[in-house]
Amino acid sequence: MIPTTFILCLLTLIAPTNSSAPAGDWRTSPIWYDGLVEKATYQASRPIYGKDRPYTAIFFTNKEQHDTKTWTKAAASTSTREVFKHNQIDDIPTPNYLYHFRTTSHLTTDTLDLTRMESSSQEFCGTSFKQIIKNGTGDSFTFWAFSYMPEAGHAEAQLTGPIIPFNALPLY
Repeated sequence: MIPTTFILCLLTLIAPTNSSAPAGDWRTSPIWYDGLVEKATYQASRPIYGKDRPYTAIFFTNKEQHDTKTWTKAAASTSTREVFKHNQIDDIPTPNYLYHFRTTSHLTTDTLDLTRMESSSQEFCGTSFKQIIKNGTGDSFTFWAFSYMPEAGHAEAQLTGPIIPFNALPLY
């Protein structure tokens, strides 16, 4: 069973974007090929233990070549696809300990189609992890989750898209 909070908080289903990027489009700008990430920071807050906790949210985006079979960073693959790797990092101090939340979305640079997304939270009590990965070239995805929470354990499901993670909405 897919946790409802994951679907509601991490995903928004929308129609596909225009698949042909016009000349001079921001997605093809030379700035993406300077070897640096594009980074933004924002003052944010998130409720933990029933109280809003202020922190600095960090977002960074860069381009990578990914292997089309594994949807991971390509080293020697002959079948690759260029993707935006878009990261959201939230380290939130609390009176007990620091909470770490990470979400990384991988979207094709030409159509902004999701190929893979990971979301994790780490704290002193344990780690939870969720992943969505594209199955081949269609709009079919596999969802995996693991949580340390009591009786939560492992979950797996098949999803259909298009799927756009909330943290990638700035790219749209």
